[in-house]
Amino acid sequence: MYSNCGFMAFPLIAAVLGDIGVFYGSAFVGVFNLSLWTHGRALLLGRRGVTVRGALCNAGVLGTIAGALIYFCRIPLPEIAGDLAASLASLNTPLAMIVIGVFLSHCTLRSLFRREVLWPAVLRTALIPCCYLALLCLLRVSEWSAADASIGTVVLLCAACPSAASSVLMTASLGMDSAYGSRIIFMTSILSVISIPILSFLAVLLL
Repeated sequence: MYSNCGFMAFPLIAAVLGDIGVFYGSAFVGVFNLSLWTHGRALLLGRRGVTVRGALCNAGVLGTIAGALIYFCRIPLPEIAGDLAASLASLNTPLAMIVIGVFLSHCTLRSLFRREVLWPAVLRTALIPCCYLALLCLLRVSEWSAADASIGTVVLLCAACPSAASSVLMTASLGMDSAYGSRIIFMTSILSVISIPILSFLAVLLL
C-alpha cells in the first residue's frame, strides 16, 4: 500500500523538477512517515496491538515532528550536525536494500510469480497511481496556481514508486513474515521500470 517515496521518488523528482520539487516531495514524505507508523502499524498489529504512545513515540513520527519544528522555527544547526545527518541519510537506501536482499535469498523464483504477489504489485504500481492521477485531474490541480502543476507531478511520482522498504523492516522488527513483503517489493520494483515512465508522460500531458 505504501510507496517507497523516500528512497526512490527524490532522485526522480530532483531530475524532473529540481530543488523545488524535492521541497514539495518532503511534505509528501512527512505525511507518509506519520501514516506508516500509525495506520500502517495498526494494520499489522490490529487495534489492540497499537497504543497512542506506541503510535506517536517512535522514530518515524518523532523524526518528522523534529524536522518540521527545525524547519518552521528556523532553528540553525551546527555544521557537524548537518554533515552527520547527510552521512546517515546516504546509508538509508543501501542498508534497506541489503536487508531486503537477505530476506529474498530465502525465496524461490517461483514464489515471485504467485497471484498473492502479482496482484498487490499491479495494485501498487498501476491502479493506485492511476487513482491519484484521476483525482488530480478531477480537482484540476494545475489550474490552482503556477506551482500547482509541479505539486501534482510530485504527488504522482511519489505515488508511482514501488512498495516501501520500510514495510519489510517493520514486519521484521515485529517478528512477522518479512519474506512475503520482500517478494512484493522486488516485483513492484521490476514493474515500476515500465509504469513510472508511462505515468510521468501522462503527468506531462494531463497536469
